[in-house]
Amino acid sequence: EWLHRLLGRIFFFLVLVPFLVLRLLGVVPRHLTPKVLIILGLVMLQGLAGWLMVRSGLATDVKVNPTWLAIHLTLATIIFGALLAMALGQDDRPAPANAVTAHARLSARVLVALAFAMIVLGALVAGNRAGWLFTVPQVLGAPLISASYFTRSPWYINFVESDWMVMANHRTVAFILLGWAILHLRAISRQEDDGALRWGARLVLGLVAAQVLYGIFVLFQAVIPWWLGLLHQLAAFIVFSATIWHLYEVERRPSMEAPNWVPPARKEESTTAALPAAAAARSEIMPEARRDALLRAEALIRGSSGSQRKP
Repeated sequence: EWLHRLLGRIFFFLVLVPFLVLRLLGVVPRHLTPKVLIILGLVMLQGLAGWLMVRSGLATDVKVNPTWLAIHLTLATIIFGALLAMALGQDDRPAPANAVTAHARLSARVLVALAFAMIVLGALVAGNRAGWLFTVPQVLGAPLISASYFTRSPWYINFVESDWMVMANHRTVAFILLGWAILHLRAISRQEDDGALRWGARLVLGLVAAQVLYGIFVLFQAVIPWWLGLLHQLAAFIVFSATIWHLYEVERRPSMEAPNWVPPARKEESTTAALPAAAAARSEIMPEARRDALLRAEALIRGSSGSQRKP
């Protein structure tokens, strides 16, 4: 616990001090300043949540309140995701021409949300030590909801402190994530010829499938070693990272439903040098302001040439 607390403080200063120095030197772009400040605020809130978590236990056993443990890990996941998203946002490559549908874009966002939920529910499983209590047949065969899950009062506390409830929820979300990754791959495969997106969707599906199988393998252990549980958590963050990266690649592409989107083939045809200015101005790919300016310029050129022409 002391080492974990020390690492948290070091992490805070590793973000704060370089940011202040680079900001004074004018290296950090202005648009990054509010993002870094938000992350620093989350780190401070994370420290408060960690202190409250430690106060909830560690008196007679290496165990804390499952709810505070889940809150602590939830904030850590949000900070991790924010840092990764901010890093990906520095990509200055031109956006790909291939477009995606709104359905594929929404599906990628749901993947990130499900991976996030799986981590949070996994924290509740770890906090309640529910992985030690059940066998694989019990976990896989448990119903989605059952009156036997509600063993504590008030009833809502069972969602975070009932062993059966938290294990069943974690299992259910894991299989929903696996099924959604399969459907998402099908949705991406129906897009335009975009090998990068299909490769990313396959990577996400493979990582999710491996994580689910690894979780089942861990349950086969009579007593789960700490390093097996740690690897399971590390794999969850790898899955979460892959979903964020894949969502970033999806968001970089234009939407097929956008009114000004034109397929790449039509765009190449309409922007050839052989087209006269009037045809290029009337093409769909030009913004309205530019089209009007070109039409006015063409009219002025025609008027000027007509006035200079001899009768």
